[in-house]
Amino acid sequence: MQFARFLNESGAPWESIHHELSVSRWLFEAPHPAATAGAKRWRVDLALLGCEDFISADLPAREPGFAFDVFLEFAYLGDSWTQEGSTPWG
Repeated sequence: MQFARFLNESGAPWESIHHELSVSRWLFEAPHPAATAGAKRWRVDLALLGCEDFISADLPAREPGFAFDVFLEFAYLGDSWTQEGSTPWG
């Protein structure tokens, strides 16, 4: 949540920040690449997508083209937090 606050203070509107986003059938459905990336069901800690893009999207997305701007996932390893990369979907 602290990272989301940092993004907001840097200019990202709260409405564009989605916390703990999971793939679901209302969002992506086959044959969209995000829905068909194998049996692995993904979940990200923080996702960014402009409100205009989200509102104008025809969901569930079935064709490539609809994608979030950024996916961020954080992992706690020992005594430090690390930021892992984004996903290849979208």
